[in-house]
Amino acid sequence: MDCCRLSRSGLLFAALLLLLSGACASSHKIHNPYEVRTSALDTTATARTSSDDRSPQSAPSTIKRPERGMAPYENSYYLVIDGARIHFRWIPSEGGDRSYVLIHGFAASTFSYRHTIDHLKRQGQEIVAIDLPGYGFSDRIVEGNQSAFRRAEVVWKVLDVLESAKRERNRTQETGRWILVGHSMGGSVISAMAQLQPDRIEYLVYLAGSVRGGPGGLTRFALTWVPGLQSFIAWYAESYMFDEESFQTLLKSAYAEQPSDEAVQGYLQPFQVPDTARSILSSIENSDDGRELSIRKINLPSLLIWGQKDEWVPLERGYELHRDLHRSLLIVLPEAGHCPMETRPHEVHALLDGYHSILVQMRNTNRPD
Repeated sequence: MDCCRLSRSGLLFAALLLLLSGACASSHKIHNPYEVRTSALDTTATARTSSDDRSPQSAPSTIKRPERGMAPYENSYYLVIDGARIHFRWIPSEGGDRSYVLIHGFAASTFSYRHTIDHLKRQGQEIVAIDLPGYGFSDRIVEGNQSAFRRAEVVWKVLDVLESAKRERNRTQETGRWILVGHSMGGSVISAMAQLQPDRIEYLVYLAGSVRGGPGGLTRFALTWVPGLQSFIAWYAESYMFDEESFQTLLKSAYAEQPSDEAVQGYLQPFQVPDTARSILSSIENSDDGRELSIRKINLPSLLIWGQKDEWVPLERGYELHRDLHRSLLIVLPEAGHCPMETRPHEVHALLDGYHSILVQMRNTNRPD
């Protein structure tokens, strides 16, 4: 969302920032059953599995899954990437012809793709849904670069390991291209991935994808240099905002409708992990590493899906992105809010399925830059 303007979306972001900070240490709200840790994101390191994870017979030997009691989902896996343990959900192909990577938005997790994962799994497609560093059940990051490009590098490293594992299982199998799906902030991550390694991508799907805006330089400066600001934000949110009622209000704004209890609990659970607020505030401070997204240079087909009533990343941003991405299709869902894959899953899934062959054909048609 564009947080540089004093607008409704900017005020919503400010409220969300306060809410997130409420995850700071309040003893009766801490709940960490999956032993999420606090880490620093190193600049370079070799990807490895966690030493305390175990692999079932069905998984390739280089990918290890935790015991069920230590896993948020039955298809959960962990990899240590650049010093941080990354949680992701991996469902190998069961006869499908597509490979999807699902990237969540700000303050979200793989939970936001629960309906999409179920839909694609029924089709037998390969699915990789990743909790970005600092989010969901990945390690909380309190030091290190957390720009869109840095996150993109982490995701590519996870995919590198998965591709290696698949080749180990079947040495005659060719590695296909990935379909990248990014919601909200995840739109900036898939854009950076496209800028870094376009040849590995089939096409892009932006679900209310935010590629501009976000915390501006003034916000980052204030969080870094204004004494006591972060502590005040944490105190205020913890005292007045970090509860189910606040999350209901927040999700009602994002959904443009009343959220279910399941949705409230699904979003609330990761914020009970220690150091969540500290990690998110750190990600805002360290969100700019000098590299610039060049959206107009992305020469890949893109499907843009937007809710007409999106107050977080307004529809006008969708039109701007559609203009800048020269090989894109924009679909607007009437009455939908910021999270159409949650509130209008059947419509979104029909679009994913219905436009697949068109986007593949566009990908295979050479177009000069």
